[in-house]
Amino acid sequence: MVGLKFKAKNITTPGAEQGLPVTDFATHGGSVPVRLRGGRVVAAVTVSGLPQADDHAMVVAALTAELDRIGAE
Repeated sequence: MVGLKFKAKNITTPGAEQGLPVTDFATHGGSVPVRLRGGRVVAAVTVSGLPQADDHAMVVAALTAELDRIGAE
């Protein structure tokens, strides 16, 4: 989602205008926050190296498999 927002605004190097190193920032997906039922973020799962949709899909598949394994809702 973040990458799509940057793309819509034609931003290819987020943070560069503030002088941040371009090598530390990307406009790609692949990180998913892990939230408790109340909405509190307690972790993030991140994958990088594949096309961004595949990075994201890998995280979602892994989290879904783990939730199924432990019988969570």
